[in-house]
Amino acid sequence: MYRDLDSRRILSFGIVGAPPLHVPPGIRYETIECLHASDLDRFMDQYRQQHIEDEERAAVSKLERERGFRKAVRDAVIARNAHLDAFNRDVNLRMLDAQDKLYERILRQRMRAIPQLAAERYEQGGDDTKIVKDGRAGRLSQ
Repeated sequence: MYRDLDSRRILSFGIVGAPPLHVPPGIRYETIECLHASDLDRFMDQYRQQHIEDEERAAVSKLERERGFRKAVRDAVIARNAHLDAFNRDVNLRMLDAQDKLYERILRQRMRAIPQLAAERYEQGGDDTKIVKDGRAGRLSQ
């Protein structure tokens, strides 16, 4: 397991002696050997919690960043509705509602993704080939 020396955040898990993947240059890290399954479980629980908190912060940040744009689009559609007949006005309002529901669903799915170790996926009956492909692509999440 690799942990940032300054922030104490878990960076990744890997094989002893192999440098961690996806660590930005200049980050100082320590290598912690997990000799017992209980150590690995403890660190993986910390990593999951860290991931959940990161995703919650990212989702809130994304909502804040996009709030102005989404409000401008909504206001423009509502202003345009003043010049439309009832049918087209209803269609526009339903499209705005569908857009909001889709956006919320995407954010909820993003926040529900929880990282897993390859061994955990295998124990849950995962396909070996798919686990390896997902690990290479950085998608070891539920």
